[in-house]
Amino acid sequence: MAKLREAILQDKVLPQIKNREIGSRLIFFDRIESTNLKAKELAKEGYPSGTVVVADEQTAGRGRLGRNWYSPGGTGLWLSIILRPDLPAPDAPFLTVIASLAVLEALESLGGKEEIGRKGQVNKGLEIKWPNDILLEGKKLAGILTELSLSRKINYVVVGIGINVNQDFFPAELNNIATSLKIKYKKDQDRLEILKKLLVSIEKYYYRLLNQEGSQLIGEWKERMNIIGKEVNIHDNEKVYQGRVLDIAERGELLLESQGEVLRFWAGDVSLRTRPELRK
Repeated sequence: MAKLREAILQDKVLPQIKNREIGSRLIFFDRIESTNLKAKELAKEGYPSGTVVVADEQTAGRGRLGRNWYSPGGTGLWLSIILRPDLPAPDAPFLTVIASLAVLEALESLGGKEEIGRKGQVNKGLEIKWPNDILLEGKKLAGILTELSLSRKINYVVVGIGINVNQDFFPAELNNIATSLKIKYKKDQDRLEILKKLLVSIEKYYYRLLNQEGSQLIGEWKERMNIIGKEVNIHDNEKVYQGRVLDIAERGELLLESQGEVLRFWAGDVSLRTRPELRK
């Protein structure tokens, strides 16, 4: 299988996928600290909406809350997309929503229902973990980190996406919580093919958002979660909240019923819990 750089150089990505905007400029690095850091630099320099930064390896890949994202060379798909949507600042959370939906769609389209699975079909293992992870049978397969510059409107957004594609193994601290497509399906996957499918999906959901379909997108996002009605712990700013998830609200915030109150969370680490009184 060709290396990702060679595959991108040999392939006319944008004409082939026929996108208007997303992927209009592809900037590739063999090795970089973080695609999000580089994309933010380029956004500040005025690079246009739709610019995509792709790396074969990240030496300091970033997840939420300042965590590192394990990004070894030649294995995953690590990219960041610059967007300049004409949207008010309160609509910023929708960018994570559309990225989550796009990643799911791209992965589900790879091998048909028997191999990757679609909602309601043979393999139901893919789902969204609120607010920004993609799980495969309960383990992290992909993550999204959205960073932005705001005034009254959104100046620019950088949507970082990491997908574990062809890793054979993970470090000990990640082994029980992370997985890859290769580990699950026992064969290498074509990273360039995933990239092209992802760019098509991102553009589709992005224009749906610009066309004021935010409420429909939230509905589709909620359908791909397995958390509403569940008892959970939420770690937020070094504090742990316990309660039952009531719903996902109109801009993606999680509504938690806790000790007689309804709390709203825009971010946080969620884990399912089992109270003794709930056990049978």
